[in-house]
Amino acid sequence: MARMATICIGVVVLGGGLLLLPGRMLAQERAAGVVRDSASGAPIPGAVVTVTDSAGRVQRQVLTDGQGRFTVAIDGAWPGLRVIKLGFSPVELQGSGWHGNRSLDIRMAPFAFVLEAVETKARSICQADEGVAGVTASLWEQARAGLLAGVVARSSRPATATVASYHRVYDPHTDHLLSQWETRSSGRGQRAFGAIAPAQVLMQTGFVMDDGGTRQYFVPAAEVLLDPTFSTAHCFGIAPASNVHPGEIGLTFRPAPSVKHALPDVTGTLWLSVDPPELRSLVFQYVNIERSVEQAGAGGTLQYGTLGNGVVVLSKWSLVAPAVTHLQIRRSGAPVRVGDSVRQVDRIGGVLVHAEWPDGETYHATLGSIVGRVVRGDQADGTPASGIRVWIDSTPYATVTDSLGWFRIPDVLPASYTVRSRDVALAEFDVEDDLETKVEVTRTADTLPVQSLPTYTDIAERTCGRSRTSPTTTLLLGAMTLGGRAPEWPVDLSITWPGIGTSAVGHQTVTPESQGRFHVCGVPRGRVLSIRAQRGAAVWLDTVTTAPTAATGVVKLYLRPPGGP
Repeated sequence: MARMATICIGVVVLGGGLLLLPGRMLAQERAAGVVRDSASGAPIPGAVVTVTDSAGRVQRQVLTDGQGRFTVAIDGAWPGLRVIKLGFSPVELQGSGWHGNRSLDIRMAPFAFVLEAVETKARSICQADEGVAGVTASLWEQARAGLLAGVVARSSRPATATVASYHRVYDPHTDHLLSQWETRSSGRGQRAFGAIAPAQVLMQTGFVMDDGGTRQYFVPAAEVLLDPTFSTAHCFGIAPASNVHPGEIGLTFRPAPSVKHALPDVTGTLWLSVDPPELRSLVFQYVNIERSVEQAGAGGTLQYGTLGNGVVVLSKWSLVAPAVTHLQIRRSGAPVRVGDSVRQVDRIGGVLVHAEWPDGETYHATLGSIVGRVVRGDQADGTPASGIRVWIDSTPYATVTDSLGWFRIPDVLPASYTVRSRDVALAEFDVEDDLETKVEVTRTADTLPVQSLPTYTDIAERTCGRSRTSPTTTLLLGAMTLGGRAPEWPVDLSITWPGIGTSAVGHQTVTPESQGRFHVCGVPRGRVLSIRAQRGAAVWLDTVTTAPTAATGVVKLYLRPPGGP
C-alpha cells in the first residue's frame, strides 16, 4: 500500500497549562516588576515569568517586554514566582519572599556555560557519572528556558505573521524533482504546522503514524520537548564539538533503553549559541522505522531566531518525509507484509516571511528575488512589453511587467523554479506560446536574461500569412460572449469599414466550437468599424468601434438577445 507523507506537530498541554489561565477569580490582584541582569543592571527581555500556587502548579506565564517589564495576575494565596531566561540562572521567590511586594526588581545572574565539559566527548544522563549528569541537566534547563519563551510568546504576545510553506516531491533513486507547490498564509498567531497531537499520545503511538493510506510524521517541536512524558522516555546528553556549529553547544536526546523500541521515535540535537546565549536549531531523525525510510533520510531541521524584544520564533523548518509502499502477499487468505520500498521522497517545510508584534517589533526573512524584463522582438532592442503576467509555476508568486517591461518578484524561497510569462490579452486566442525560463533562486536578487515575445507583426504573419499582412493593416482578434459565456449556437458576424469609393467587409460565421473566438485579417488600422452579430434575422449586436493601430489587436463583443436590455 502506498502512503502519502504529511508533516505534523506534536503539542502538549501541561498539567497547569502553558497559556494564560483564568485561575481562581477570588481576590485577584496583579504583580508588576522589572527583570534585570545582576551584573550590568540591563533589563532582560523575553524572560518567562511563571506564577505557581502553593502546590507548585503553574497558574500563569507571561514574557517580559523589551524593557524587561512584566505584569501578571495573582490570586493572593501565597503564590510562588519563577523567572527563567536562556543565558541566566533561574530565580525563584516563594511565599513570604515576595508576598505583599507588588512591584518587583528581580536580578538574574548570568549562567556560566561549562565549555570544557562540552568539548570532551558525547555524554548522556542515562549513562554519565553524577558530575556530567549535573552539567547536562543544567544545560538542558537552559535550553528549556529558550523553548518555553517561544511557547509563551505565541500565547501571551502573538504576532501577525506571514508564513510561506512548500511541498516538493523527489524521485528516491535519482533525487530528481518530480513536482512542487508552495502556499502562503497570513494571520494573527500563525503557526508553522497544521496537524496537532498531544505529546502523551506520541509517546503511546509513536512519531510516525499510518492512517488510511496517509503517513504522518510528527515533529519534536518545543511543546513536545518540554513535556515531562517526553523527558521520562528519552536520554539527554551533550554532543561533541562540531565544525558545522562553531561556538555552539549541542544537547542530544534519544529514546531511553527502557522504552519499547517497537514505536517510531526521534533522536536529535538541539544547538545553542553561547555568545549570545540563544536557541539556534534542532536537527532530528526518525528511528525505529522501516530501514528504507531511515536510509532515505527521514528527519528534519527547525531553525530559531531571537528578536530584540526577547521573543523566540521558529524562523525556518524542513522535513524529509519518505512515502513508503508496503509489499504484501497473501498466505492462507490473509495479507502478510514481506517488505517495503520508498516510492517518493517528500520534502516539506517553510519560512516565517514576516511578523509584526504589538510593541512594534518586526521580523523579515532574508529571501531571494527574481528580476527580469520582457520585450517584443529582439532581446537587445525589442519593444518593452507592459502588462505581461509573470509567475512561478506551482507557487503563489506572480506579478505583471511595468511600462518598461521590467518585473520583480520578491521574497522567493531558495529553490529551482520555472518562471513563465504570458500576455493575458492574447492568451485565449492561442497565437503565441508562454515564455518559460529555468532559474535557481538564492538569497540574493537573481536577474533573468531578457525574455522575448514575438512582435505583433510576427503574430499577424503567422496567423494571416505575409500576403495579407502589411504596415497599414491589423489582425483583429475577437471574442464574443452572451451573459458571460460563449454563445451555444452559430452567430453570423460581419465587420464593415469604409474603403476607397466603396466599403470592405469581413464576414464569417462564429461557431460554438470556437468558444466565441474569431479573427479577421487585413483590417485597416485606426479605421472606424461597423460590427453586426446576428442569428438568422435576429440582430444580437450592432455597434461601432475603432480598429487597433498595432499589427495585432483585440476586440471584445458582448451580445444581447433581441428586445433585451
